Amino acid sequence: MAVELIPVTIEGETGLDVRVHRQEATVSDLIAAMQLPADDPKILKPFHKQRYAVCRGCVNNCCKYNPIVIDLVAAERLARHHSLNLMQFARQYLALTPDLPYPELRRRPCPFLRQNCCTVYEARALICRLYLCTPMTTRLEKLRCAVLLAGEAALQQRLVELGVAPRSWQPTQLMAALKHSYRAGKLTPEAYRREREQLDLLLERNPFLDGCDYDEVCLRQCCTEDLWQTIFG
Repeated sequence: MAVELIPVTIEGETGLDVRVHRQEATVSDLIAAMQLPADDPKILKPFHKQRYAVCRGCVNNCCKYNPIVIDLVAAERLARHHSLNLMQFARQYLALTPDLPYPELRRRPCPFLRQNCCTVYEARALICRLYLCTPMTTRLEKLRCAVLLAGEAALQQRLVELGVAPRSWQPTQLMAALKHSYRAGKLTPEAYRREREQLDLLLERNPFLDGCDYDEVCLRQCCTEDLWQTIFG
């Protein structure tokens, strides 16, 4: 098993921790690992009316209320599903405004949710695949966030290349905004270092820009070295 989710107690409830066992583990391995507790009725689902149940059939769809931020792999799959190219899909379905950090579906609830069922399940976004209301340790949350950010930033930069993204999403603008926050005293030197490392990963070394599917994106390439050291072993 490349990625293992381990039951732990978090504030008196059943929760999940993570351990990655293979250097070559991929985003697909993380998705598969997240699916196991989703299908396990012995794992706590606090938003489910029965609390201990499988996720399938739950009508408390997070996609009714929350923004659905889209990653590059999902955007390309959804575009093909609707017989569109990526630019057409972005213009028809995505909110592309300067006040948003990443591209998200412009409509709420999710336009692909019909009668509490996902109509694009095989092409659904990474944020949907990695969502679980079960309590998680900090390092599992950080891993999920790192993978999601990489996928979402990859779409952001692809839309910049296509000329349909706001100017504030351009790499030079993102770096300038980070430097401005630091000079304005909003970030400590250590926080600035971490943010700079994260931004460099998202813009310059983003594995989603090279992979065309989740099984081609290595988890390690989505993580900072500090994060990887805490989850691998």
